[in-house]
Amino acid sequence: MFALSLHIITNLISNIMDYRVHVDYPRYRIYEDGTIIRAERKGKNGNTLQERKIYPVRAKNGYKTVRLVHRDGYIKQLYLHRLVYTAWFGAIPEGYEIDHKDGDRSNNRNNNLRAVPHSLNCKNPKSMERFRTANQLSAGKYNKERLRQACTKEYYQMLVATYHKLETELGHCGIWKLMKVGHCGYPRAKRIIAELEAKHENNQ
Repeated sequence: MFALSLHIITNLISNIMDYRVHVDYPRYRIYEDGTIIRAERKGKNGNTLQERKIYPVRAKNGYKTVRLVHRDGYIKQLYLHRLVYTAWFGAIPEGYEIDHKDGDRSNNRNNNLRAVPHSLNCKNPKSMERFRTANQLSAGKYNKERLRQACTKEYYQMLVATYHKLETELGHCGIWKLMKVGHCGYPRAKRIIAELEAKHENNQ
């Protein structure tokens, strides 16, 4: 039943969104929203391996990573934003970096990515505003009453519910979005998202 449900889901994705196949990772379809689907193929023993979604893992620096099989057969861990960009727009110019236009490192839609020099990447106004907000939240200068509630079990459960709601509505929930909607500090938002993503990964 699970395989059937996943097959239906991937068909719906393919009907709604366009995708690209990366020249170095031809086993996968890379969709415009950053979703990666491993195509159906024959295994080494001749069995058919059903197509399945590849779930990214959040690195300590906030970027999402995936482990894919290279066309030469070895496994490589990649930053999702760089993979999506190169699949859709080609090679990254030498000396350039991939910037998230909205400052959200978890939003890896192709139209949210651009190649820019390091100096411009550091000056993304939305990223700078998010860091200022994070500093205020961490220092307890923003909604102190909500911050005082952060140590309670009920507040933790509320933040988890907020995360799932944002995932359903937006398709992703970054640290900054959870901080803003849940009125929590950067460390707590980062820890909650890491816990939930780890739990999701273990259930796969």
